[in-house]
Amino acid sequence: MQTVPVHVLREQWARFLDGADFRGEVVGVARHGRVDVLLVPVPVWRAGCARVPVASVRRAVTAGDARERVRELREDARAGTHTVITRYGQEIAVLVPHEWATSAGLV
Repeated sequence: MQTVPVHVLREQWARFLDGADFRGEVVGVARHGRVDVLLVPVPVWRAGCARVPVASVRRAVTAGDARERVRELREDARAGTHTVITRYGQEIAVLVPHEWATSAGLV
């Protein structure tokens, strides 16, 4: 798992989404050097959902909209909301809380 600060995630958004979508990469998003949110591929997220239920999911935020709102969505994920990110109508990645990902065995 690669770890990046939120500003790097935003600057290189397409690269990280491609990594999740095409290569199944998980990215840790750090705040002050501590990972608190993960960007995970949809299949990985679904496997985690089978192990640990998700209380709150925001569906279908487009990749472009998510890039513009990445800080807000990160804060929402820290509060427990999972955000599904789409590209051309296809679900490709999900922003999830690190705590949930750990419970689900994703990291």
